[in-house]
Amino acid sequence: MMIHISRDGEQFGPYSPEQVQEYLAGGQLLPTDLAWYEGAADWVPVTAVVGGAAAMPVSGVACTNCGTAMDADQVICLAC
Repeated sequence: MMIHISRDGEQFGPYSPEQVQEYLAGGQLLPTDLAWYEGAADWVPVTAVVGGAAAMPVSGVACTNCGTAMDADQVICLAC
């Protein structure tokens, strides 16, 4: 599977799932970036395609709505 990325209306890729996980871990991709692959019905948050563990800080959590990494004591997601 090859994954295409969309951020702010620009499209990038395709990338392998391993590359996407690496870019999430390195901060080049954000949990709020959208991803699409052949056969997908629509663009979805990249963490829905490859998982968000690589992008999440060790002491943090992810927003259940959009997947954005948040501090553990953060009450609301600022990205939503």
